[in-house]
Amino acid sequence: MQDGWSTIQNQPVIAHSITSRKRNYFIAAESTGTEHKTAEFCQKLLEQQLLIIEDEFKGQVIGCVTDNCNSMRLLRKNLTKKHPDKYFYGCNSHLLNLIGRDLTTPKIRDRIVNVQCYFRNKHFASASLLQRKGGRPRIPCDTRWNSQLACFESYLKNQVKYLEVSRDPKCKMPEDIKATIRDNEIYSTVLRLCAKLKPVSIGLDKLQGDKSTLADAVKIWLNLESMLKDDLERIKFKERRDIGIPPFAVAAYMLHPLYRGGDLPLDLAEQGQEYLRGKNPLFLVGASNLKIANPDMYSPAYLDMDYCKSMDPSDWWMVLADSAKLPVGLSDLASKILRLPSSTAGLERNFSTLGNIMTKKRNRIGIEKSSKLCFVNQHFKKQNNPADTIMESESESESESESD
Repeated sequence: MQDGWSTIQNQPVIAHSITSRKRNYFIAAESTGTEHKTAEFCQKLLEQQLLIIEDEFKGQVIGCVTDNCNSMRLLRKNLTKKHPDKYFYGCNSHLLNLIGRDLTTPKIRDRIVNVQCYFRNKHFASASLLQRKGGRPRIPCDTRWNSQLACFESYLKNQVKYLEVSRDPKCKMPEDIKATIRDNEIYSTVLRLCAKLKPVSIGLDKLQGDKSTLADAVKIWLNLESMLKDDLERIKFKERRDIGIPPFAVAAYMLHPLYRGGDLPLDLAEQGQEYLRGKNPLFLVGASNLKIANPDMYSPAYLDMDYCKSMDPSDWWMVLADSAKLPVGLSDLASKILRLPSSTAGLERNFSTLGNIMTKKRNRIGIEKSSKLCFVNQHFKKQNNPADTIMESESESESESESD
């Protein structure tokens, strides 16, 4: 994974992490100095990390996920040409966050935020709200996904208490704040917005987990398409969906032992089929037989839903690897593309750790030292968490790294 960040000193940083066995491991963060975040510069940094992973960690990089700015799209295009054996794609969490932003009417959002800021920042209003046992008003943040819905839900929960405070003679509340609180139409609009944002929020929560894969992202996009059918054009749904789930992601969905390509619209189904056909025409035959649960190719015991749920999808295919009924190479392809993470959320959590290291009180600490402390912090936690396996043990077993 590769993503950018700004330190407390407003210093631009590019960071990298890897996901292996659905656990994210921080590698390093480095200052960009006077360099701009161009596709060429980011590609240089990323390829340096590829060498480190393969030479020092003895890992095999399958793919890379980045954010979705124009320079990163160009980077992915360039790397796809240079490394045709690897997969390069955009962060689905970021794309869903943009969907949520575009579902919201900016004027309504601004008015609600003004009310929330007033009750957070004005002493009398804040104390009055606390006295009435109201919840702390939430403010949306561009870098914190799902915070917009949290803001609206916080407003709805507190709105009655806001009204009570506005009627207090001691409260010198601005007229525009009063007008927003007392406007029933705004309240109804926020209710409707929350209903639309809720499925996006649920999807975001799922995508931000370390165990979320590209196949899971396809399922989430399909669910949202049916729930947001009245807004698809306005929120650029198809354009963003296609960025997040390229043809190899659709193929992963088709080869997922639980999803099996179910409910795919015609355009996506054709993309996935074309991808598999391009790899090997027999792979498409294998996917088609999985969809219909053909017992001549797949043992019914392996297709049992409880059994499929109990296993990681990539491991499921590895169990089938020696089956004489499968096309040669299909299980290897499936196990690879079913490991690809859906987003850069794992790296974003590393940024949170860096933020806890580079604080206002420690504002002289540099990015090089902070990066080392973040590395030690994360691996120390994994050493002391019996559910986690540290990077070194995975390197010794020469496990594959799914994403750089």
